[in-house]
Amino acid sequence: MKYFFRKGIVIVIVALMILTLPIGTLLTKAEDSKTDPYEVKITSGIEGKYRALKYIPVIVEFTSLEKDFNGEVEIRASAQYSSTYDAYSKEVSALQGETAKVIIPIKVLDGSSKITVNLIENGKVLYEKKSLISNGRVGEANLFMGVLTDDATSLSYTGSISFDNTQGVTGVIEKVQLDKDIIGESNLNIDGLDAIIINNYNMSNLKKEQYEALNSWINKGGTLIIGSGANESKTISSIDKEFLDIKSNGAKEKNIKLVDDSLNLILSSLEIKGGSLKQGTNEDPLIYSVKRGKGEILVSTIDLGLEPLISSKDAGKFLSAILADATGGLFNKNMNGGYMPGYYRSRELTRNIPINEIVGVKSLIVVLAIYALIVGVILYIVLKKLNKRDFTWIAVPLISIIFTLVIYFMGSSTRVKDVVLNQNNIISIDKDGKGTAKGYLGIGTKYKGNIIVKKPEDLTMNYSTEDNYYYGNPEEEEVSNVLRVKTTYVGNNAYFTFNDSAALDMKSFDVVGKEQVLSTIESSFSLLDGKLNGKVKNNLDCDIKKLLLVAGRNIWDMGSLTKGEEREISNLSTTGSSGLQAYSDVLNQKYYDAKWKKDKDLKSEEFKNIIRTSAIIGTVSDEILINKDIKLVAITDLPVEYGVDFGNKSVSKFDTTAIVQNAELDFKDKDGVYNFPDGYFGSTIESSSANVHVDDYNGYLYGQGEVVFKFAVDKNIEVLELTVKQGVDRYGYNGGDNSEKYIYNYKTEAYDKFTMSQGYEKIKDLGNYINNNEVKVKYVVDDMKGQSMIPMITVKGREK
Repeated sequence: MKYFFRKGIVIVIVALMILTLPIGTLLTKAEDSKTDPYEVKITSGIEGKYRALKYIPVIVEFTSLEKDFNGEVEIRASAQYSSTYDAYSKEVSALQGETAKVIIPIKVLDGSSKITVNLIENGKVLYEKKSLISNGRVGEANLFMGVLTDDATSLSYTGSISFDNTQGVTGVIEKVQLDKDIIGESNLNIDGLDAIIINNYNMSNLKKEQYEALNSWINKGGTLIIGSGANESKTISSIDKEFLDIKSNGAKEKNIKLVDDSLNLILSSLEIKGGSLKQGTNEDPLIYSVKRGKGEILVSTIDLGLEPLISSKDAGKFLSAILADATGGLFNKNMNGGYMPGYYRSRELTRNIPINEIVGVKSLIVVLAIYALIVGVILYIVLKKLNKRDFTWIAVPLISIIFTLVIYFMGSSTRVKDVVLNQNNIISIDKDGKGTAKGYLGIGTKYKGNIIVKKPEDLTMNYSTEDNYYYGNPEEEEVSNVLRVKTTYVGNNAYFTFNDSAALDMKSFDVVGKEQVLSTIESSFSLLDGKLNGKVKNNLDCDIKKLLLVAGRNIWDMGSLTKGEEREISNLSTTGSSGLQAYSDVLNQKYYDAKWKKDKDLKSEEFKNIIRTSAIIGTVSDEILINKDIKLVAITDLPVEYGVDFGNKSVSKFDTTAIVQNAELDFKDKDGVYNFPDGYFGSTIESSSANVHVDDYNGYLYGQGEVVFKFAVDKNIEVLELTVKQGVDRYGYNGGDNSEKYIYNYKTEAYDKFTMSQGYEKIKDLGNYINNNEVKVKYVVDDMKGQSMIPMITVKGREK
């Protein structure tokens, strides 16, 4: 019996082993043989390079192995905190076995590198793949440049160019090859590029979408360089004249001195509508400039990729000179994604709804007190006296209805519709009144719920946040499953989806490209001893709430002008000498000082919308590069129609619009002497110790070491009087200066010390200290001895 029992146990064990082993093997083989239904390849950047905190093109190539695909490719990236994510998607269809390719521009925060790519059909995620953004980040001090050419090797010299920017930081050019597809797909694909060169390329290959993308990119601050010369038939003759109205009157070979060497080059004779000569002479023009928004189109009269130029030492020097403006403020522009003070003021604009004054608590208390008095006391006394107390049940509801209507109408000015559209616009117009509007939009809903925003078809519109860094742990970064905003690209259009948005939670957007034609403001001004004189007439179709004249860093505030009003200006003093951004801060501080001290009526005309006006002036400062230009800045309520689509929802729309145009300011006095105001000729940093920080925004110098400022006076001015002055902070205050100060003596080739004991130093023996209309001032700073401030100069002179 025991024998059979043992035998049975052995048989059972063997059977279990036989059954178990094959099953495990089969399962393993099945698992090993299982393949993904999709083959997916993910690459990021342009040739792997990208600019941090700008849009990065992510290329997704996939093949559906088992069935046709008809859905969307979605990319998820972490938002500022790991609790939410932003999504970017594009619809795509692919037959079974067919490889589809999509380019989706996304934003990834500094400190974050992980993204998730999903293939979605009918709202269901069919496939998910995680990926890392490549390590090809372009440094903040480097110029990120794209090249569109039929001969890439001819421009290889551009990769060896280095330069020093205004912060004294050395940068290099990081170059990538472009093609028309990545440009035309979306202007956001080239968002991170600082400059683009189109040389020896048939521009007839570019279609409407490419030109629109380039135009939007330029308006946002890009520098486009177009070569001509020997290959002008491919560039100038083939360009879309709606994009750039240019023509050539032929090309000829000529021996010219480009920088240091004399070279035989082929020069085009060009005519450009709205263009001005930037480099060269009238006889030998080299570079023409066309300003467009925050950016610029530069047209070279020579081909930038032919001999003998590319083998000469002048090649790099010439391109460096062309790119001088683009490289000058590069470090500040890209530091923290370019989120400078003006950027945050624009975000402030979009968040605050400019409704009329909210009903005060005191007003409501007074109304409720009157209601209680009438219902509780007066009504009782009156009805008792009339012996009609039975009418109480009629009188009380009637009085309640009356007071309800009173409160309703008291709050009518603060009531909004389904969607709140808060538009803040900047329009820079030319002498003919033509310009392009840049809008900062705040969009919110009256109630909590979903909101879909569809961008205008022909304009560039981006969702904007203050995010600049991922605060999660990079090692443990996981893309959240809580959506903040989803951007869906449909061709060159897009729409934005916000789920479960809180009531009046304003979402910020930037929109560019709306062309405008306006009447211009008539003006004529002269300057005498720093005082403004002249006249101005408001020809706009609206009132001007505040009108400013800006000359360099100097501001004259002419107040408000009604539509059609003409006004004489006499001996008006400057209201600021530290630039528009500083004046914006002064207005802002003025409001809060009055609010805290309670010594002024905040309901008066003086303080009406002052915070909003302050914010848009600060934003104008960030948008408009003024330098030595003379500009009129008019703050108005002029409405702009961008055509943002909200479906059938009703919209409450608010507009504040800054109109910027050129103006004429005569600096000459009766004796023909030019009197330039303080700070009109700005400085650049020629050299700086590593431990010195120059704070242009606040006007201070920090650290220990020396810094050399170079001031350049216009070449056509003979300097008669030069004064070096102590700088002021952004509020216009002079906080004292404890630095050691020197001015460069060109004759002795050494620095001479001066004291500036009265806050200024009038320079004698000008011939020793001015060379080619340039002046060098050196400050030796030491925080241990006290603060130091950025110097400025005042110049008097005659025209040469």
